[in-house]
Amino acid sequence: SMGVGLRHNRGQHCLHAFFLAMKLSSKLGLVADPSELDTGIFRDMSVSERESRMRDLRRGQAIRLAALTHDIGHIAFSHCGERSLEALISERNGHPCAIPKEVYHHEARSRRKTTELLEPLLAESPIKLRPADVIGCQITNRPYGSILKDLDRLSYLVLDTKLSSCATWWKD
Repeated sequence: SMGVGLRHNRGQHCLHAFFLAMKLSSKLGLVADPSELDTGIFRDMSVSERESRMRDLRRGQAIRLAALTHDIGHIAFSHCGERSLEALISERNGHPCAIPKEVYHHEARSRRKTTELLEPLLAESPIKLRPADVIGCQITNRPYGSILKDLDRLSYLVLDTKLSSCATWWKD
């Protein structure tokens, strides 16, 4: 459960963030019809139009995959687990935690796990998407990183609202 008395988990949250990313990228025209790459319409575009469309498709795909994988690096008990681990190591060592955040911080772990998971899957990507494109969407100060942060928060808001007493007025 993500909140007091609420009954959704991190997996459901990531799927919901992915759903919201699908809706957003569709509204922004960043999703291709499955046959778009094979149709004459795409082939009839100028080189610059084709490159621009491919860039848009990469952005849309990157946003969707980033939403789906953005919490993949959480350890047990999420943020509380990170703080507890840091406190435990600090207490054991007798000084502040010296372990780099890359080892246990969920954002760094998510970036590593996203790369491991997506590298083999994207090797044959017709739009030439790379794990780095997806990871770029997971970093707040990068382009599209703020979109993912907003999708993340919106997902929690929607799920919490639907599962709370406010659910009677909420509409998709």
